[in-house]
Amino acid sequence: TFFDNVRVPAENLVGEETPFTVEDKSNYVLPLKKEYENHYEAFNAHTARNIVKSRESGGQLVKSVPVEELVDFKRACDAIKRSDEDYRRAVRLFETIEQHGAGKIYAMRSGREITAAAFFAFSRRRAIYLLSASSPKGKEQKGMFRVLDAFIRDHAASGLTLDFEGSNIPSVARFFGGFGAKADIYQGVSFSRLPAPLSKLK
Repeated sequence: TFFDNVRVPAENLVGEETPFTVEDKSNYVLPLKKEYENHYEAFNAHTARNIVKSRESGGQLVKSVPVEELVDFKRACDAIKRSDEDYRRAVRLFETIEQHGAGKIYAMRSGREITAAAFFAFSRRRAIYLLSASSPKGKEQKGMFRVLDAFIRDHAASGLTLDFEGSNIPSVARFFGGFGAKADIYQGVSFSRLPAPLSKLK
């Protein structure tokens, strides 16, 4: 259930004691306080180069994609096996967020085909990079670099914080860091419901 895994903010770090399993994790955030040109100057050379490559690929950046098309695209690209209900739930969730004016989809198209896309959910102070997907063609064309560049351009100097919803995967962390995002450390706490002697056998 939800309460089996809890995020603990960095300022409240806890020790690893039974029945808790504690794992340090990184959440990458980018405060969008500066003008776009200042953010662009903070991109690393790899990121800036791939943005240029994406612009030269001939793909079209769009900011309006039906939720169902986005989720179908995610399903086609998904490396994780999920149930039909998982995807139906995602459609309902994203449609509800959009209906409340709190969601935006950025995508790259090559003709009619989506090649890269992301869903951003907004709160008062944050824009959360809630879902992303790239096809093999989108990866070749570096489409996600252009998607994030466009989002940062549109929301620069807004005061929002772009929350990348962190990752401990080095390649993903490098991707976020290339846009100037910094890691906030939090702790994932898992609760063992087994008696103490048995929990050691897990």
